[in-house]
Amino acid sequence: MPRLGKKRRDLLIGRLLRVGILEEREDRVLGLIPRRRWPTVDSTREDDVRRKLGDVLIRGARPEQRTAALVAVLSALDLAHKVIDREGLTAREVKKRAKEVAEGDWAAKAVRDSIAATQAAVTAAVVASAATTASS
Repeated sequence: MPRLGKKRRDLLIGRLLRVGILEEREDRVLGLIPRRRWPTVDSTREDDVRRKLGDVLIRGARPEQRTAALVAVLSALDLAHKVIDREGLTAREVKKRAKEVAEGDWAAKAVRDSIAATQAAVTAAVVASAATTASS
C-alpha cells in the first residue's frame, strides 16, 4: 500500500486532531527513544463507516453513493475483505460482493477506472525505469 507523503500525512493528522478523532501523545521508549503517537479518541465515525460497509458487503444492503464509492476503492485495491468483520463469510465471498457493488454504480466505476489507470501508469514507469537501467 502506498504511503502518504509527509505533507499530506501531517495535514490529515492535523484535521483529525482538530475534530477530536485523534489525540497526540509523546513519550519515550525505554526512556531513551522519543516516540509520537496519535491514538483514537472518538471512533464513532469509523464505527459508522465499518457498520455501513458490513451492511453492504455482508448483509447485502443497497449502498448509498459514498459507501459505494468507498467499496469501489476497497475493491480496486483488493482490501474489502480486510476492513470488516466477515461474520463467517470467506474473503472470496466478500471480494465478490465488493466487485458487484463497484460494477453497479457509475461513480464507483469511475473510481475503479481511475485507480486502474494510476496503477497502470505506475507499472509503466517502473518498467521504463528498469528498461533504462538495464540498457545502461
